[in-house]
Amino acid sequence: MHTPGTAHPRRWWILAALCLSLLVLVIDNTILNLAIPSLMSALGASPQDIQWIISSYTLAFAGLLLTAGGLADRYGCKRMLITGLAVFAVASLLASRATSPAILIAGRALMGVGGSLVMPATLSILVTVFDESERRKAIAAWSAVSLAGILIGPSLGGFLLEHFWWGSVFLVNVPVAVVAIAAAAWLMPESTGRAGRADVLGAVLCTVGMVAVAYAVIAASEHGWDGLATMGVLAFGLGVMAVFVVWELRAPAPMLRRRAGGLHRVDVRGHGGRCGVVGGGRGPRTVPDPGPARRSPRPHSKGHVRTQP
Repeated sequence: MHTPGTAHPRRWWILAALCLSLLVLVIDNTILNLAIPSLMSALGASPQDIQWIISSYTLAFAGLLLTAGGLADRYGCKRMLITGLAVFAVASLLASRATSPAILIAGRALMGVGGSLVMPATLSILVTVFDESERRKAIAAWSAVSLAGILIGPSLGGFLLEHFWWGSVFLVNVPVAVVAIAAAAWLMPESTGRAGRADVLGAVLCTVGMVAVAYAVIAASEHGWDGLATMGVLAFGLGVMAVFVVWELRAPAPMLRRRAGGLHRVDVRGHGGRCGVVGGGRGPRTVPDPGPARRSPRPHSKGHVRTQP
């Protein structure tokens, strides 16, 4: 059995599978812009419909990202990764066969749900299967996939729209997701989540608050930040998130791991590996954490570890 935080024998193959899982998400979002004229023509989509086709994914993804991290921590990162890829594949198939803007909007929202399950699980698994000496290289490769997806997406989208119908830009996700699911099931070690009750109220508060804040950011592009609708939704979202923080500080089994001085990170580890969403001047970002045991900072102390409090 593999010990989390140590080098897994198949770690580079696992990294390839994780990068493939991330790549399908990035390509999907860059490829969609090229299909907008075809969507308006084939489905009779209005500019408002197009806005919702784009924004529905963002709302679902942003709203569920923190909650999905908590689910990965509790039920296992491998399980959540495979579930997210399956949801993403089914939603892509639904979107490719859409006969109306409403069906396509629903498909895109479901794709956002799948993406939110995939994203935190990939980094957490990566941290688990690589040791400290190789982890930075692996994270750099994982990060580079986003740039590769941005470059590949428009070219792939142009090719598909030139030779096939508009639905092909969504249908192309299905075989890639199927390959990623098979690779994950075969290569990746199973993870076990932490025991205890699920923080249902915290998950609901977090999701509602994040969706509201994300919607306000999207609405600001149309109504401006001084618009009543934008400010009202933003105030509601921030208020719900404030209630969420208060609840997490008092909850017996919080979704956020408590530290001295307040809430520090979202624990999305699967059997030892974890990553966190931390605040900063540029907004939330996902960062890796090597786990509960770190090497001693003394350069000549072999095998010595200190336990993280």
